[in-house]
Amino acid sequence: MQMTEQKGSLSTKQHLGGLDLVRFYAACLVMIFHLGVVSWSLPISPNYDVVDAPQYPELKWFDIGWVGVEIFFVLSGFVIAQSADGKSAYSFFRSRIGRLLPAIWICATITLIAVMYFQMTIFGPVLSSYLRTLVLYPNGPWISNVYWTLIVEIFFYSSIAVLLLTNAFKYVDLYAAALIAFSGIFLSSVTLFGWKTIHTYWLAQHGCFFGLGILLWLYSKNGFSALRFVLAIIALSLCLVEICLVGNGRLEGRELWLAPATWLLSVLAMFVSTLIVIESNRTRTLGLLTFPLYLVHEKLGSGMLRISPWTGRWVALGFAIAVVMGVSYLVVRLEPPFRRAVENCVDWIAVRIIPQRVLGRLSRGTVSV
Repeated sequence: MQMTEQKGSLSTKQHLGGLDLVRFYAACLVMIFHLGVVSWSLPISPNYDVVDAPQYPELKWFDIGWVGVEIFFVLSGFVIAQSADGKSAYSFFRSRIGRLLPAIWICATITLIAVMYFQMTIFGPVLSSYLRTLVLYPNGPWISNVYWTLIVEIFFYSSIAVLLLTNAFKYVDLYAAALIAFSGIFLSSVTLFGWKTIHTYWLAQHGCFFGLGILLWLYSKNGFSALRFVLAIIALSLCLVEICLVGNGRLEGRELWLAPATWLLSVLAMFVSTLIVIESNRTRTLGLLTFPLYLVHEKLGSGMLRISPWTGRWVALGFAIAVVMGVSYLVVRLEPPFRRAVENCVDWIAVRIIPQRVLGRLSRGTVSV
């Protein structure tokens, strides 16, 4: 049964192709970071102890590629706020489940096959890690290290769902301010006193990125205000503190300017994307590729790099990236029917376990910002 949402004053949700380009760029940063730097230089890589695994010292500049995750968090603040505007709590929950679970199930299964075929070492038993990944169990180990960011994202999604549930999304600007303040307290404590006791998932470390994304969306929708400008400056400052002093330890040398510069340019590109609207099926495809590319690249790409004794290290890297891109495209093509099935399943369960009066209230659209 297909649930119908009772809609209030819904905002026009214009697709911004520029954000797709930034998202794809961030995913490529993380991929090259893992395959070109981590794969041979850090023990967390499945190739670290593999004889004849290729090394790429020429790609040392990409050791700041981890900042792609901080770019993702700002994008999520923008896109999730935009998608939640005017929606009901039920509709938002249903769409997030449909967006996440099918892609995760497909990508985790692909990763499992790669791990077993290439006999990769992972943290924890393989089957247990795979099952934890399928249900997005909050504490790992997962089938791939990259899944920790999804747990952070889910905490953010849940907080937005609470705003919708309580009809408080109209105060999302205050929520952004609260996220920024929460991060400010935490990051100040970490950098000034060395205190770090709050779990990463609780948005203390990364809340400023999500808050900044919300502010960018509010600017694109409702325009400039002095309060938003001040909050954005504070959020930007806190994000730079997280990048330079907390996210990957205290940065030194070229990393100290290259990592924040890379992130700032991406945020600027997001802002420009709200002013110069790009609409193209190609940008949409790149945007859709990003999620599966991010999920499969670490293990699948590392496995592909092992052909380097026969092809040479640069051909192996190119081949690994091509395989990851190709598999990601296949996931994009395969995922839609699974998504529809999951969303229909959510509807089927909802009408059977939630009282009709409650379900009607949950399905009522909220006031647009």
